[in-house]
Amino acid sequence: MRRLILLLCLAAPLRADTLGEVKAALGRLNAKAPIRATWVSESNGSTNGKFANDKTSRRISVEAAQDAATFRVEIRRGETRDALSIVSPATISENLDFADGFTDLLNTGTLSEEKRVVWNGAAARLLVLQLKEPKREHEISIGKVTYSENRLNVWIGPDAVPLAAEHVRKANAGFLMFHGDSTTRTAWQFAHKDDHFVVTRFEDWSSFSGFGQQGQTHTIVTVSVH
Repeated sequence: MRRLILLLCLAAPLRADTLGEVKAALGRLNAKAPIRATWVSESNGSTNGKFANDKTSRRISVEAAQDAATFRVEIRRGETRDALSIVSPATISENLDFADGFTDLLNTGTLSEEKRVVWNGAAARLLVLQLKEPKREHEISIGKVTYSENRLNVWIGPDAVPLAAEHVRKANAGFLMFHGDSTTRTAWQFAHKDDHFVVTRFEDWSSFSGFGQQGQTHTIVTVSVH
């Protein structure tokens, strides 16, 4: 019995520190080496109801290059103005260096489960985090927003660097007699190239209903490192 108690006491800190290992591994990827990639975004959306009925579809492909001192985006001739509206240099740069951004997301979560799994045919660990929405500075709240689910699944490799992640968030907003519901599922696939933590694939599904309107959007971003 004494040995069992000792083993349980030793196991708890190790399990709890896995999240710290992941953050430390991400902290070592400081994105100083040069990198070049093709960034492609495709998005589709629709909305219908009392106020608007609309469908949208956009696709754009750009070249991006980044080193320790500079970052640039090259846009092909002939891209439509509508497609160009979805190009965000800040987002593209973050996709090539997502270590800090993903660490910020991890910092809003509490580890609730850890288990050994197989991911893409290889041994991995799955971490399940319950997230808490951060309070924005100078945020003014009108009505009430509650979250029935706000969960982040993270698959990590033997070196503690994330391989993939999935964030599911379900929210309900209410103001006086009005209310609305939204569901968002975001999935990432990662790779580390030299000292870069790269988002190689990002996929987002969002749907909402309420206030006389309903709609959905689907976005896929792929990043191919050269």
